[in-house]
Amino acid sequence: MLFSISVLLATHLIVPIIFIVSLWIDFPKSQIELFMTIWSYGSYILFIFLVGNWSWFGYYLRYLFLFLFAIATIKYALSFTILPLWLNPELNQWSDLLAVGFVLIFFMFLNLKAFKAHSTFEPSISLSFPLKQGTYYVAHGGNSSLVNSHYKNQAQRFALDIVKLNLWGIRARGLYPSELNRYEIFDNELYSPCDGEIVNITNELPDNIPPLKDDINLAGNKIVIKTDNYLVVLAHIRISSIIVTQGELINKGQLIAKVGNSGNTTEPHLHIHAVQGEQLEDLFHGIGVLIIFDGRFLVRNSLVKA
Repeated sequence: MLFSISVLLATHLIVPIIFIVSLWIDFPKSQIELFMTIWSYGSYILFIFLVGNWSWFGYYLRYLFLFLFAIATIKYALSFTILPLWLNPELNQWSDLLAVGFVLIFFMFLNLKAFKAHSTFEPSISLSFPLKQGTYYVAHGGNSSLVNSHYKNQAQRFALDIVKLNLWGIRARGLYPSELNRYEIFDNELYSPCDGEIVNITNELPDNIPPLKDDINLAGNKIVIKTDNYLVVLAHIRISSIIVTQGELINKGQLIAKVGNSGNTTEPHLHIHAVQGEQLEDLFHGIGVLIIFDGRFLVRNSLVKA
């Protein structure tokens, strides 16, 4: 986990700051160098804006970086009219230009994939958002593995992991606290996203203390709802918080449980996905169905203010 946090710090904070400061203090030698530098740095800033998980450091920080990059770019580009179009670089400068070119091409390709993740024409199921009274953030979700860690799993390819943000746009008080009540979403009330029948529940598994997780009971405490020809699962529920029973018919918007940290999860969040079928074995081995919440296709960095 320490390695993962270090990577997040580097990719979300350190690298963008280095690029912005570099644009502010450097002076380009030619118009070609100016364009390549701006486009390569910008392609990275855009990529981390689209793909980064900003619930760790502040959702609104992503917009601040865009603003600072725009200001630094304007300052860097002021010398454009007095620069020659091209200067033959010295031999040791070719490697720098090639590196800049590689960054540009690589992240432009990734950005195209990131934009693609925001749309799909797959058949869908329409659900009501299952959380209320707060600002909720999609940590995993979308039509690509770039923004959705579940995407490569056929049954969970349109699954979502949802956390709650505080006023600063951060999911927890502290970078990675071990106290569950420091996570904004922990113990939040959970409401049924649809009308249907409760076909399976698990309610007795303990909540993990981060970073511990349960590798055996992957979904942890869960509720499975059958609605029409679909199964909808809500997972990682708090121990003993489920207040519905197997076989019960429930209504959309009905209080059913509270969010916890049980199962294969390293911190409190709500996992939800839907599959075609009516058998429990379809839940993790069937065909995943695109979920539309109140008319919206939610992807990483989507906000829901409920």
